[in-house]
Amino acid sequence: MIKIDWYDSDIRAKYHTVLLKYLPSDMVWHGDNKTSQYRIKTDLLLCGKRSDVLSCKYMELYKNLCIIISSKSKKYRKKELNKLLNDPSCSSFFTNNYSQYTNGVNNIKDDNIIDDLISAINKNMKAAMEAIYREIKIKSKKTVTSLYALLTPALRAELLASLGVECCPYCNRQYITAYYKTPKSKRATPTADIDHFYNKSKFPLFALSLFNFIPACQVCNSRLKGTKWLDALYPFEEEFGDDAVFSYDFDKMDSDGHTKALTHISPVPIPLRLDINSRSQNTKHIKNSNELFGLERIYQGHRLYAGELFWKKHMYNAEYIKSVQKLFSGNDNSKLTESNLYLLLYGYIFDQEHQYDVNRPLSKLTYDLIFRDKSI
Repeated sequence: MIKIDWYDSDIRAKYHTVLLKYLPSDMVWHGDNKTSQYRIKTDLLLCGKRSDVLSCKYMELYKNLCIIISSKSKKYRKKELNKLLNDPSCSSFFTNNYSQYTNGVNNIKDDNIIDDLISAINKNMKAAMEAIYREIKIKSKKTVTSLYALLTPALRAELLASLGVECCPYCNRQYITAYYKTPKSKRATPTADIDHFYNKSKFPLFALSLFNFIPACQVCNSRLKGTKWLDALYPFEEEFGDDAVFSYDFDKMDSDGHTKALTHISPVPIPLRLDINSRSQNTKHIKNSNELFGLERIYQGHRLYAGELFWKKHMYNAEYIKSVQKLFSGNDNSKLTESNLYLLLYGYIFDQEHQYDVNRPLSKLTYDLIFRDKSI
């Protein structure tokens, strides 16, 4: 829902230094002993942006294969596999590794062979990950069950703190700040989870990639998303913005509540809806985010707050705002800036540059209902 800033160069350098001593300089992601193995530089995989990593040879293919393998629909898997088979950039990959399952590189030989092809691809991927585990230089007797085990609590806390994100970017509802366990504690303990945008079970190669680490609240990470996969909005690059807007849904109110809301007797709960721009290039990602995190449904819990904003919009008419500004019309030090005016009226800092305060819960909802909704 909310776009956040990427990890800065200092934390990327530290992350690289800490983990590189455990990992081989090149990491295998696919292949077997009979064919050539495709590799990607560890430093890029660990610390590169998503676009950089996926632009490497076969990385986009790896991602797509992981998605196909995890699907339970044979119809979907056949459709997507045939797309890859007919992609010139992927044809040599299938010719070299899976020619026995395909008619050249045109299509899958037989519908009944899809499961065999999926099984073969999955087996090779698992073999590749096992090869990586064998190369990890762990100075411990503990068995490594996951690459993610290399991410220590201290390093995890430092990564989260470095982003300066105080509110969950997926839902914009929950604070994810940090606290100190004791007055003498030297390290802050984050209340945020690290969500793997590409989850560890379906995309094991991305388990330690920084581009894959999204700070999130526990509700979004564990209760709503979990191990489910949908191609949703990627917070380091995308956001709802003008393409998905919260608005009042008066059609779902009974006549009594509707009358009270419109006559402004007092704040009353007002149902909400999420209006999605069907022409946006991000429409699919927005719809998937809405489905994955149940945003339109969950936001119904803020109907009373929405009603209070509707009431305030009526109370804070143009004349009232002029009177408030007049109170602070003295010297430059006492004049109200636009952002401070909205902070005074609604408790949020809004201006033309920052449409909503990304570090305050419900700032997206508040901005939409104040500035984008035309109910008043």
